[in-house]
Amino acid sequence: MRIGILLRKYFDFGGLQRDAVRFAEHLMKNDHEPVLVTSQTHTDRLQNLEMIHIASRSWTNIQKERNFIQACETVLESADLDTCVAFSRVPHAPYQFVGDFCYKEYLQTTKRQKMSWLPRYRFMLLRESQMFLNPERKHYFFLNEHQLKTYRSFYRIPEASVTLLPPWGNQTFLNQPVETSYKTELLQNLGISFEVKILLFVASNFHLKGLECAIRSLECNELSNAVLLVCGDDNHRGFAKFAAKRGLQNRVFFLGPRKDLPRLMRISDCLIHPARREAAGMILIEALFSELPVVCSEICGYAAEVQKAGGTVLPTDAINSDYARSAAVSIRRSSEIEKTMSQWVKQNQSQSASSTMQRLIEGRFHNSTQSVGKA
Repeated sequence: MRIGILLRKYFDFGGLQRDAVRFAEHLMKNDHEPVLVTSQTHTDRLQNLEMIHIASRSWTNIQKERNFIQACETVLESADLDTCVAFSRVPHAPYQFVGDFCYKEYLQTTKRQKMSWLPRYRFMLLRESQMFLNPERKHYFFLNEHQLKTYRSFYRIPEASVTLLPPWGNQTFLNQPVETSYKTELLQNLGISFEVKILLFVASNFHLKGLECAIRSLECNELSNAVLLVCGDDNHRGFAKFAAKRGLQNRVFFLGPRKDLPRLMRISDCLIHPARREAAGMILIEALFSELPVVCSEICGYAAEVQKAGGTVLPTDAINSDYARSAAVSIRRSSEIEKTMSQWVKQNQSQSASSTMQRLIEGRFHNSTQSVGKA
């Protein structure tokens, strides 16, 4: 099958982007032909993947989104595709990968109803509502129960139109050894003592994922012997000043985007993720597969998986001292938590979100061709 993957913008370290590429790579391994339909790619990683580039230039992001949606309609008619999966929000696509939070819920729960009259949010709400028009004719891939429940509070989504995907396991995070030489070299380059405890923070949007809270957790006595390593492709200057004002400039280190994240997780002591908004949280699953203790906010879609694996989930109004205490406890109980995480990994490592999507698409395609043949 030639399967289109609709993704307006690709960059290496985005969660949605990584999901789309994993799905494409899985399809190629199973003798399908994935075709990435995109308007922007900032990488050399996708050389083996067939791509269709769409020009969606405009002065505003809203118009870029509109242009991409309109252009996708033309491409789907002319590119000889059997079907397509929309990872970006393209309402008319037959398969919808719901990788983002519900905008309607966001505007209501954050008391920003007046913002819905602004052009940007009006467009987002309209596009979201169009995604769920005629849901019997589409199929939706949701990442977790919490996310599905939220959307169903605002839209009619029949049970037959939904597939709940298992956690996206990544084999590169499994059975990664603890490399003492790697840890020694990294800490020496940063000027950090080998005896300190390492808190890890990973995100591509530092503000949305609560970096201020993670930094301030270092002010608490429970983490007096800890440093914070910050990874991700975002502007860190304001956060560096934020840390310096609190005298933490020698304990917060900005490492930028990292391709050695599996190795980095294995030498860290705790992942801290006080997100303000998180539809799923792929980084949480990757940490669990690395058997790294996790402390996160309950807003995260994968918070339930964190709890099952022995991690700590805090309420959305938790403050920096709550995260400090929880991280300190997680570090002290790491050997006990690792046993629980090992059991969780055994239960989930054989599951595959990509395989689940592939099987459903193949089955529906086979049934539709049989129906046409009988007619």
